[in-house]
Amino acid sequence: MVGLRRRAYIFWHNRSRGARYALATAGALFALLIVALATSPLWLTPLLQTEKPALEAALTRDLGAPVRVRAVAARVDWRPGIMLRGVTVMGRAGPAVALRAVRVDLSWLALTRARLWPAFIGIDGARLNLRKTAHGVHVVGLVHHSQQPFHWRRFLAAMHAMSLHAGQVAIAMPGRPIVSLQALDASWTTGIKDHTLTGAATIPGVCGRCLVTVEFSGHGVSPKHFRGALGVHAMALDLHAAAALTGRRRLRPLAGTVGGQLWTTWNRGRLDFVGGDVALAHAFVPANRFSHALAIAGLSGRFSLKIDPQGFRFYAADVRSSVAGVRSHTGSVYVAHQGAFWDVDTERLHLTQVAYVAARLRSLNPKVASWLALRPRGTLTRLHLRLGPRWRYHVRARFTGLGLGRARSGPFFAHAAGRLIAGTHFGRVVLSGLHGLVRGPAALPGPLTVQALTAELSWHKDAQGLSWELPALHLASTAGTVDAAASGAQEAGQGQVLLLGAALHDVRISALKDLYPRTMRGHLRQWLTRTVRGGVITAGQVTFKGPLKGFPFRNGGGLFQATLHIRHGRYRFLPHWPSARHLAVTVTDHDAQLSVQGSGVLGGVVVPALSVRAGPLGTPMGLATVRVHTQGGLGDLLAVVLPHVRAGLRTVLPATISGGGGARLALILHIPFSRRQGPLTLHGRINLAHATLRYPLGSRVLHWRALAGWATFNDAGPESARLSGRLLGGPFTLALTPRRHGGVQGQATGQIDAAHVKALAGPARRYVGGAVSWQLHVIAGRRLRAQVTADVRQLALHLPYPAGKARGVPAVAHFTLLSDHNGVFARGGVAHHLTLAYAGASNGPHGLWVGVGSAVAPKTVGRGLAIGVRSGYLAVAPWLTFVQTLNQAHVKVGMRPLVTPRAFTAYVGSLAWAGRSFGTVHARFRRHGSAWAGVLEGPDIAGTLDWRPQPRPTVVLQLDHLTIPAPSHGTSATGQGSPIRDPEHLPAIHFTANSLTVGRHYIGRVVIDGAPYADGFRFQQIDLVRPHASLTGFGQWSVHGGLPESLFTFAFHSQNFGHMLDAWGLPHQLAGGRVTAHGTLNWPGGPAAFSVKRLEANIRFLARNGRFVKVQQGAGKLLGIFNVDSITHYLTLDFSSIFGRGFAFDRIDGDLIADSGVAETRGIHIEGASANVLVSGKTDLVAKTFDLRVRVQPHIQNNVTLATGLLGGPIAGAVVLLMQKIFAHEIDQGTRLTYYIKGPWSRPNVQKKTDKG
Repeated sequence: MVGLRRRAYIFWHNRSRGARYALATAGALFALLIVALATSPLWLTPLLQTEKPALEAALTRDLGAPVRVRAVAARVDWRPGIMLRGVTVMGRAGPAVALRAVRVDLSWLALTRARLWPAFIGIDGARLNLRKTAHGVHVVGLVHHSQQPFHWRRFLAAMHAMSLHAGQVAIAMPGRPIVSLQALDASWTTGIKDHTLTGAATIPGVCGRCLVTVEFSGHGVSPKHFRGALGVHAMALDLHAAAALTGRRRLRPLAGTVGGQLWTTWNRGRLDFVGGDVALAHAFVPANRFSHALAIAGLSGRFSLKIDPQGFRFYAADVRSSVAGVRSHTGSVYVAHQGAFWDVDTERLHLTQVAYVAARLRSLNPKVASWLALRPRGTLTRLHLRLGPRWRYHVRARFTGLGLGRARSGPFFAHAAGRLIAGTHFGRVVLSGLHGLVRGPAALPGPLTVQALTAELSWHKDAQGLSWELPALHLASTAGTVDAAASGAQEAGQGQVLLLGAALHDVRISALKDLYPRTMRGHLRQWLTRTVRGGVITAGQVTFKGPLKGFPFRNGGGLFQATLHIRHGRYRFLPHWPSARHLAVTVTDHDAQLSVQGSGVLGGVVVPALSVRAGPLGTPMGLATVRVHTQGGLGDLLAVVLPHVRAGLRTVLPATISGGGGARLALILHIPFSRRQGPLTLHGRINLAHATLRYPLGSRVLHWRALAGWATFNDAGPESARLSGRLLGGPFTLALTPRRHGGVQGQATGQIDAAHVKALAGPARRYVGGAVSWQLHVIAGRRLRAQVTADVRQLALHLPYPAGKARGVPAVAHFTLLSDHNGVFARGGVAHHLTLAYAGASNGPHGLWVGVGSAVAPKTVGRGLAIGVRSGYLAVAPWLTFVQTLNQAHVKVGMRPLVTPRAFTAYVGSLAWAGRSFGTVHARFRRHGSAWAGVLEGPDIAGTLDWRPQPRPTVVLQLDHLTIPAPSHGTSATGQGSPIRDPEHLPAIHFTANSLTVGRHYIGRVVIDGAPYADGFRFQQIDLVRPHASLTGFGQWSVHGGLPESLFTFAFHSQNFGHMLDAWGLPHQLAGGRVTAHGTLNWPGGPAAFSVKRLEANIRFLARNGRFVKVQQGAGKLLGIFNVDSITHYLTLDFSSIFGRGFAFDRIDGDLIADSGVAETRGIHIEGASANVLVSGKTDLVAKTFDLRVRVQPHIQNNVTLATGLLGGPIAGAVVLLMQKIFAHEIDQGTRLTYYIKGPWSRPNVQKKTDKG
């Protein structure tokens, strides 16, 4: 401190006086300045306060809104400034902005200017609407106007630096979302020429921290006068939120997170440098006008870009993306452009995504775009590609998992690994080096699906030529397995020499047609596609040798020499032919001439010699000839020949041939390469010796034995033949000759012995006997026509009348067969016995009409089976037995009907059934789905008959009238047909007859309804209605333990029983009489097995107010219905003088119990005005004997007629007869008479006992 003062003293005293004065003056002024600055707020603030109105006016003018400033203060330090307090900007509805304090920093140079406010306020005429919040300043909007221009020079001269610090700033733009800025730091520094603008802020939901720096220098108002740099640094920038702030719809789909920096420099309006480092995470780039339908999702990685005048450089590392659902991961990509060349280097580049992206870009070169349509797949582990002008390129690549394939068919190589060197030379692609290993699985187009693929290939090409080698190839696919080795070499200016050897296993030849080269001639492709069918090479070897000339088949050239050895192969020569198996073939191709020599088994026939010659393969006039020779057993020879006979004949000749060792077959097949040479032709000849032809006939087989002769044929059918042999037990001969206008004609004769017809053995054999001689005349051209004439004099048809025929009766059968493209049609039969008509359309239904008797076949045969019957007499029972026997036999042997029955028509003059002869009957039935409906017409029967199988089988018979004639003389109406053992399988029955007549007696209206159930058949309803009487009942027919039983319950009501007796043929027996009866009937067996001997019955009856007309011996007619009229001859008493002209009764009641044919009554009471009668005892209905006791107590008062009535069978009849005979004399009132009647009905023993009252 002392030293300092000493130095100051020495300095002061060493100066002159003038210097001392100047220093003192300067120090005083400096002290005064310091004091002025220190006290400036005290004296400058009142000065600025006086300028407050001018300041408010200037702000109001510049902002366009009233501005109020509460106080203006000065601030003086190293950077002077002005502090405005209580600034309020008035809005339309009140204060819009209220600021507590506004600080403005100015330079010292600005203090020398008189007017500071325009430079401060009028920046480009902008108007800010501010609102102070608890978190800072809220910028409501930014509106631009041009009331006052922007003074750059004044602003730059006045503003040295300006900064803005805010905790949170929200910016609201018209039509844009509100942007919130947090921790905003903005600064502006300027100099004479250099300017720097820096801004940093955090935007919630958009960017973690964004920094923008702009540096420029220059003078003027145009960018051309400036040079500068722009730098952007962002952390965690949300692309989707940032795109939404721009308000552009195309950028809205952007998504992902980006971080990094980007900078650029420019010099007088021209970009000088662009560079940056960016890291993307899960980005999404939508389709745009550059990539059209291309969209990239999940894009992540690190990217670096540099662009300068020397070129373009792009580097990407660890790139992950997803294009069209295909995920990709690339290690690194480096792209550089210098001068006229592009260099591309990459590591682990997935080709799938690259090909898809390139194929979608329309601006891509069309040639490359067509190649990329192959959609390469796999990974390039290392790739160096150099592209020059005019698409010259040089490529070196290492790859793994490489695959190429069409977009529709998928890749056809997979898991390839190796290296590749290629380039262009005068516009042609040159593959100068290739070495790699390929492994499956992969997929080839068409039916070939590769299951395992292993191959190693080496390729080298230079100025001296090329050479390649395939040391090992293993290919396993759905078309077979190939193990091959090949090599090739070509010297400069020479043809290529190929050597190939391969082993084949289970190769499907048909799969090769999809691998034909597209450059192959169209006619050759068509011929191969039509010819190569169904072939399989079980084991074989392939050898190719010689120079390769214009493959595939250009200008008629091909492989010089090729040899194929096949062992145990299989091949199908034509679509309908059977496969040739166990082929041992050698195929040789020499200069497009194909030759095949081999042997095998064709359609079960051993073929020792098989040869094929085809060629030239490259010309449209090529022809293939196949020759087949075989000898020995024929097996299924017709399976080889018949597929090329017309379809209509094949349907009626499903035959097979087998024979001895003397048979031979020769086939020649010509296959043209083009349609101009005509269709495919086939010629063949068969020589037979002791052969057998089998013809299926239903479940049986028709045999043509001992066949000998020969036959020739072509693809249209047989040509000529001469055969002989035995058919159906008799000899036959056949001769066929060709016709002049095409086709064949021939004749055949033979004889058939029905006793040796095995095809007719079984159910039909019993109905046929004898022998038949036949003749056949056939013409086969565009259609087949055959006529058969047979002499059936010695043939016996044991069929029911009128179809039957006895042996020795002259008769001739005629049949005509017509077959063409429409189908097969046949007609014929034996006149007045049996007629047949058949129609089998090739693409339609089959129909058969069978006529019995004199029925005439219709002109057109409909679908299904139709039967027509026309005869003067027809017995139903024999035909039912015949049909039942055939059905049981067909079910037993498993035969099915040829056609489905659909209609039945019959016109019969007399119909015999159940021992009765009905009159003329006309019946018409037709099938509707599974149901049948028919109409019956005739004098004895008229109505409808329906058969309904659903929901359960039901027979509905509704008749207007039915007349059942009396049994024919000497026949019985019962016991017809075989008994039904299982009634639960019977159909339900709904029978209604509005008028039923039996014989000459009218019965009334009858309704019967019944249906089967678990234990048998139940009759739910039995109704008989006629004038003055009705009968109702129900019953069941059940089977228990295999024993059938019938049980019926009935109830009978009659208001005039005498009138009903008159209708039933017993006139003048009873006058009046109301009768009621009910009971049950039971007997073993079915309803048709009713027998009095086994009858069990319980009957209760009651009769009132009737009178037997004139009791006399004629009254025995009434007893006749009980078969006991003979008892009247043995009654000795006569009551005719007492009872007079009639026997009136008031009441008759009683009951009857029958068991095993014996009827017993314990009391039948007859109450009348003349007498009372009580009858008891038994009557044997089978033995026809009596054991009765009759007690009579007469009433003789005023000559009152004894009136009594007897009902209830033979017991009651005996009482009536007894009263008629024994009351011959008048007896005293009160006398009781008791009669004991025993013995047979014809001569009973009667004993009388009299009791006096």
